[in-house]
Amino acid sequence: MAEACQKYDVERLLFASSTSVYGDAKGLSMVDEESPLNPLSLYARTKMMSEQYLLAKYRGKGLPVCCLRVATNYGPSRRMRFDLVVNKFAYMARWFGRITVYGGKQWRPFIHTHDTARAYELFLRLPLALIKGEVYNVSNTAGNYRIIDLAELVKELVPGTKIEIKEEVKDPRSYRVSFRKIEKKTGFKTEKNVRTGLLEVLEFLKFLNQDY
Repeated sequence: MAEACQKYDVERLLFASSTSVYGDAKGLSMVDEESPLNPLSLYARTKMMSEQYLLAKYRGKGLPVCCLRVATNYGPSRRMRFDLVVNKFAYMARWFGRITVYGGKQWRPFIHTHDTARAYELFLRLPLALIKGEVYNVSNTAGNYRIIDLAELVKELVPGTKIEIKEEVKDPRSYRVSFRKIEKKTGFKTEKNVRTGLLEVLEFLKFLNQDY
């Protein structure tokens, strides 16, 4: 894809990366675009390797690429997913009245699908000099949640929900992300938050059956 973009002189290439590249932040209170990467899954490793390849193309041959490290998405979409934690917790609370939390102290940043779309639209319009060869985290600081706090929020919105906490940590990723760069350099601010997003997902679930 990168070679095709160069061959046909594409004006800009936006790469859909992920904050998963931070993996385990090793006790850092906050990570930003300059922090060391520590991907823990194959998905995250391929995102990191793709970033490295594309940015090397920028430095060596001028490929006008920008890597957007998008936080974990939530909210309604045309191809609805319930394997992502916010949507999954809403689904479990709605259909089973119970949420299972493994560990719970892990930090994770989140972003509504609406704001992810807005970010891509913005980066297609921004001056090229502002984005080429750059990496941006995409969300806002208020979107950082501990998994247990997210479960408690779902419990608040779906009264009667039980939270089961297990010591086993199936997903050790933990990273609290700074979004100062995107806010300062591009003016991007999210319009949605996790609470309103959860309410939208719960409303969406009213029209689905359990086997969706």
